[in-house]
Amino acid sequence: MAYPPVIRFLLPTLALAISGCGPSVGGPCEYSEPVKALAQVESLDNGHVLARILHIDGPATVGPGDTLMLRQPQAAPVQAGEQHPVMIRSRLTGSCTPFSAHWAPDAVQTD
Repeated sequence: MAYPPVIRFLLPTLALAISGCGPSVGGPCEYSEPVKALAQVESLDNGHVLARILHIDGPATVGPGDTLMLRQPQAAPVQAGEQHPVMIRSRLTGSCTPFSAHWAPDAVQTD
């Protein structure tokens, strides 16, 4: 059965596009050493915390005024308005998330 020229062109082109034969993107990502920052909890939503960076102790891809979305600590939940230290690691290579952030080990004290 003879196919029209358009179909003969589209099928191989589509097969090549789907097969992923292009150059690979990304690769392994490397992150900087953690930098300590102070963040203020702005809001809480279903186990997540929106916090705004107030101060950062070194170079990072984020800075004062930027927001972070963190998981609510299980051991001692935080409340809106509180200030807590966080650790930020900036991406150095690759195309992963530009930074990672987590509560500093001393961020949430339990009595």
